[in-house]
Amino acid sequence: MSRLNIEDDVYNDGISEIISNLNAPREKIVVLWDFDSVVHLVLYSGKDEFGNRNPEYMENDLELLKGKLTEMTLKTLNTVEKYFDIVSCYIFIKGNSNFRKELYPEYKANRPSTNPLIKELYKYAIEMHQAIPADNCEAEDMVYRVSKEINHEGLILFVDHDLLEIPSRFMNYKTGIFSKVSEKEATYNLYKKLCLSEPGDNVKTSPGIGEKYFQKNFHIDMTIEEYEEALFKAYLKAWKNDVEKATEQLTLAKKLLMLRD
Repeated sequence: MSRLNIEDDVYNDGISEIISNLNAPREKIVVLWDFDSVVHLVLYSGKDEFGNRNPEYMENDLELLKGKLTEMTLKTLNTVEKYFDIVSCYIFIKGNSNFRKELYPEYKANRPSTNPLIKELYKYAIEMHQAIPADNCEAEDMVYRVSKEINHEGLILFVDHDLLEIPSRFMNYKTGIFSKVSEKEATYNLYKKLCLSEPGDNVKTSPGIGEKYFQKNFHIDMTIEEYEEALFKAYLKAWKNDVEKATEQLTLAKKLLMLRD
């Protein structure tokens, strides 16, 4: 079955980045989905017309939330099926433990406490949508693991920029926009994350190093050796030429911020 006239749509969803001939038969594809962010998005109660946060969802809203979760899941997969035949869909969610927290207890300790209903929604995702818990790691690690096993030839559904260190095809499920990350881009994205660290996850291994520093000292055509040299210089700058401290913090950053398989 072809996709005739899809290219005539006024809305540009970026599909031409990953499909060169929209009239060709549909490609069979494996879908990999970091589903944690979906659950959190469903639980977000939004704001009123004055910009104030609406009351949190309560236990009597659980059926409504389950409906929202299923609606978002089906809507997203329907968007993918405009262009692809889905042969497998792996949905990954938070598991029982996380090696990053064991390694560094402060990891994501700055995040606000989550709505207790999240446990019920995780349970529902497992029962209704065959979600797979990412035990001892994170959902994004499982996406990376399976993507690597299929030579990064699947389609990753995401909103979290961490996954952009994978050379793959993507669809942002919030915007419906398709994109592709090359090997060079994936490496660049990884070293940018390592250089700037992740204060949003409470990982502050390179204090004082910001976007301007990265743009000045890194570029996409670097070799791995050049990236590593520039990265260590950044950490030396952050830690005022204390080689031992810079080495320690860079090692920690790699353990916490790189995806693991």
